[in-house]
Amino acid sequence: MVTLEGPKVIDFGIARAVDASVVTRTGSMVGSPGYMPPEQIRGEPLSGASDVFALGALLAYAATGQHAFSWDGAATHTVLYRVLHEEPALGPDAGPLTGELRALVARCLARDAGARPTLAEIGPLARERVGADFWLPASLTARLGQDAAALLEFDEPPAVPPPGPAPSTGPAPSAAPVTVPVPVPGKRRRAVLAAVAGAVAVGVALPLIALANSGGDDGGSDGAGGDPAEAPLADLLPAEVRAAGELTVWVAERHNPVLFEEEGAPVGFEVDLAVAMAQRLGVEPVFTLVDDRPTAVDGALRNSAEAPGHVVMSGFTDAPQRRAELGLDFVNHFADGFAVLSDDPGRSGELGLLCGLRVTSYDDEFLHEVIEENTGGCAEPPTWLPVPSRDDMAEAIALDEADVAVLLYSQGARYAHEHGDLGLSVALDSAEKGFRGIGVPPDQPALRDALAAAVDLLIQDGTYATLLDRWGIPESGIGTASVNGGSG
Repeated sequence: MVTLEGPKVIDFGIARAVDASVVTRTGSMVGSPGYMPPEQIRGEPLSGASDVFALGALLAYAATGQHAFSWDGAATHTVLYRVLHEEPALGPDAGPLTGELRALVARCLARDAGARPTLAEIGPLARERVGADFWLPASLTARLGQDAAALLEFDEPPAVPPPGPAPSTGPAPSAAPVTVPVPVPGKRRRAVLAAVAGAVAVGVALPLIALANSGGDDGGSDGAGGDPAEAPLADLLPAEVRAAGELTVWVAERHNPVLFEEEGAPVGFEVDLAVAMAQRLGVEPVFTLVDDRPTAVDGALRNSAEAPGHVVMSGFTDAPQRRAELGLDFVNHFADGFAVLSDDPGRSGELGLLCGLRVTSYDDEFLHEVIEENTGGCAEPPTWLPVPSRDDMAEAIALDEADVAVLLYSQGARYAHEHGDLGLSVALDSAEKGFRGIGVPPDQPALRDALAAAVDLLIQDGTYATLLDRWGIPESGIGTASVNGGSG
């Protein structure tokens, strides 16, 4: 298993099972089709070369995201036939699996066991490419820590208390806030949970990282889930926030995948980002859920006057007029804008090119106005099919009732990511792309700058890109955090 503390060798009893009598029963088989070598399929004696074949199949999948013998979801008998008689599908020569790693994988997947490289050959090759200071690249270290932190739900689930009375000071919100603390993992549990979350074959880590990333990252990030005492940016926070040990995030309007709710708890890209930022700053993130944006903004402004450490997140657009209306500074942490969702991967995301098309989208007056503004010069304006959900948009396209759907990039990209079988793609209109920011009370410049530094650190150590990929919104990434509409 690959863990944040190093590789661990464990025994789940699988090796012993290979020699058990149950394996020799008629029709019995231990192993995964596409990862078992030809000799195992034929019922012949197994050796270390059998493990090397499985290693090659794992490396091919890790590098390309496609199974070498079952890339199309073929039935088991078809996969077994391919292993016995066909060459593995490793993708194009210039694709993700290329160079020395491709050559190694091809040899590992040789049908003849004697033609496969031995462990004595693979080990020195990996060590040579890695060097003496090897361990995990920053992006993988961050991912292991994030997965470890996620497992804390089983050990210490967030407490979601029932709605209580409205605060006694200031204007009463439209609905009582629901506060959801998200604990920062302790060091003891981090070591255990990271081992569980990062469980993969050590044989994959060595050659894959050595050959695919040779000459690249030579260090690892602290990773989400780090000990607060080791938080590298803790000194940037105001003393009152450090003493309180909490960063309170007020949450208003929600949409998947940026920030939404599942079973009363906040989830989404912004939630994961806030948790990772808080960990780098050495505080505990606490999410306060309210019904609307005015209540969230009021809560952050009112409470920060007595207890600094209150911010607002909900995909707020950072624009001068918006900052003036809300009375907030903004730390820009991702980008979003209107995009075109369709089953044509070559279609542009430009809204001005929707002339004459059948457009489906939410029944939203502002969105309709945006489309009309962009297509006002069309000789044949687009027709409009309002629907209540993204499922309805996808169905309209599938049934040829609509040519495209128009919605926020983050929403469309996440939907296409979750429904890969529909063949949908999303293209962002660059003219509509704009910053989204974390709202910070304007009298808290130290807190604002600390949050910007945390976003930058996450960008640098690979955590940020990992989170964008996790939520299927890679084009929402920015190069650096900025404050109040600055370049990023």
